[in-house]
Amino acid sequence: YWRTRCFCPNLRRHAVDYLCKPGGVVYDLCCGNGENFAHLHASVGPEGRIYGSDTATGMVVDAKQRCRQNGFANIIIECADAIAYTPPEPLDGVLLSFCYNVLPHQLEVVRKAWKMLKKGGHLVVVDAKVPDMFEFLQPFIEPVVLRLVGASNKSKAWEEIPKALGREGVLTRRM
Repeated sequence: YWRTRCFCPNLRRHAVDYLCKPGGVVYDLCCGNGENFAHLHASVGPEGRIYGSDTATGMVVDAKQRCRQNGFANIIIECADAIAYTPPEPLDGVLLSFCYNVLPHQLEVVRKAWKMLKKGGHLVVVDAKVPDMFEFLQPFIEPVVLRLVGASNKSKAWEEIPKALGREGVLTRRM
């Protein structure tokens, strides 16, 4: 959470801008405490639908509370693994926000998310990486990241995902 506030305060909004349209149906995969919900709701509006899932019960409780506090009646949240849960309808967009690196089965999740999209739908993955100019620090940063979040920050989602989907022409944007 602090990463987006400190280093790129509008990153979540930019990600949602690529993903959503009024009346759209979107899925916030690994939604956590619902940090993206305000942006998603503003984009799809009350006529759209938002699905969210997370494996952490406490996060799901917090996300549901956030929805109640903000009057977001069009958000359905489930406590479920990303592989186990499938929203009940085809999607205009799927968002993976700061969760790709912590998924134990990253590419399987991405392939499943891709299959849930309607024709013309969007898959948006937002995650952190060490800036290229500090790549030499990776051996020192890696143990700290592993200890803090229990995951590696060495994945190269922008390379892995298009290959896994068989879509070499997939648009990737590093911000």
